[in-house]
Amino acid sequence: MSVYKFPEGTGQGHGLGCGDIAGNGRMDIVLCKGWLEAPEDPEKGTWIWHEDFPTPPWGWSASIPMLVVDINGDGKNEIITGNAHSYGLWWSEWRLVNGKREWTHHPIDPFHAQYHDLHWVDIDGDGMPELVTGKRHRAHCGNEAGEWDHLGIYYFKWSGEGFAKQIVDYGPIGEGQGCGIHFAIADLNGDGRPEIIAPGKEGLYIFFNEGSE
Repeated sequence: MSVYKFPEGTGQGHGLGCGDIAGNGRMDIVLCKGWLEAPEDPEKGTWIWHEDFPTPPWGWSASIPMLVVDINGDGKNEIITGNAHSYGLWWSEWRLVNGKREWTHHPIDPFHAQYHDLHWVDIDGDGMPELVTGKRHRAHCGNEAGEWDHLGIYYFKWSGEGFAKQIVDYGPIGEGQGCGIHFAIADLNGDGRPEIIAPGKEGLYIFFNEGSE
């Protein structure tokens, strides 16, 4: 079994993901401030820690999961992260500069809070995945930024240059619905269109996907 010990003074906050960052087909581990590069033998080899993420203006209460996906079709994976305990939703891309990987953060939605759970799935049937997420209500019992804001569930379509926000549900507490700490997407009625199953402090809701008009 391989055991990794972080360098002295390096801590892991809130956030976790998994995917190929290095581009070698292996599954690296993504954490809130950097990533662990997987060795050829993940059980016995040495994992390499890359603490190369710049701090985003939205802070480091990263979502679980942090999505590792190729957003723009450039052949390398980017990272999508929500701020699970304050405001912000963003994507991060990298490029090599003098052999060093440099990251740039891009905002998706800096105006809404507590994006705790994220899914990358084709929700509208166009053959391309979308980012599906929403607001968690009262993550820490009313003591965090944005906890009493309106609730919402959204999907974000990649336009080739950025993400366009589509509203599934939105409204004040008691009317709108959020996603909770974790939600699921599945085709419940066998019509080929995935539904959104959203539990939370305000109850359990199913949003049936009726397709485009």
